Amino acid sequence: MNLPFQLALVSPSGLTLTTVNSSNGIATINQPVTQGGVYVVKVINLSVGPLKLDDHYANGQSLVANCSNLQAVS
Repeated sequence: MNLPFQLALVSPSGLTLTTVNSSNGIATINQPVTQGGVYVVKVINLSVGPLKLDDHYANGQSLVANCSNLQAVS
């Protein structure tokens, strides 16, 4: 099912840096980060029913593993 959802990227200081809406069940965040620390990706359910999240890409790589490669830019 392609239920609508939104992703929000939250900075270590608690500010929402960007939000993106899903399209055909997929959402991608492309956002430069400027400070070190823990960034949070929040999933916002925009549908009436529950969402089933899959944390793997088609090639089997883990979403968490790809997020661990984030680097601060100066």
